[in-house]
Amino acid sequence: MNFNNNSKYVIISEILFVLLPLIIIIVFNLLNNNSFNIFHRSEWIFAAIVFWGQSIVKFISGLIKSQRKFKWQNIGFIITLIIILGLIPSTIILILILQLDVPNTTLSIMQFVIFLLSIVGYYCFGTISQNYIDCEEKE
Repeated sequence: MNFNNNSKYVIISEILFVLLPLIIIIVFNLLNNNSFNIFHRSEWIFAAIVFWGQSIVKFISGLIKSQRKFKWQNIGFIITLIIILGLIPSTIILILILQLDVPNTTLSIMQFVIFLLSIVGYYCFGTISQNYIDCEEKE
């Protein structure tokens, strides 16, 4: 499969729209000399949950739009991996962060790592799926 740049641009623009509120929060905290608080906020894990959910939606949308035949077992396995390795850990971290009254450095690091992984996951699944969508629209 040949990835065109249009698919990548669509995915990058979607990522930027999810990141926009986080950028605003970062700027607000920096302007208020509260830079320590930036990485201890739960918004990172909220964004990760959005990215994992959107990965599932984009992946299924691309498969539905594609005329190619896929083994349902492979599709089920990939979606299960996204849920088990991305969505569930993100939700658990969010619950733990919301239950604590004081910032926890370990949870903050974990949420930021999961956040970065969710962006990479969404970029990979999104680019593949958007390419399927774009290829079918051209035909």
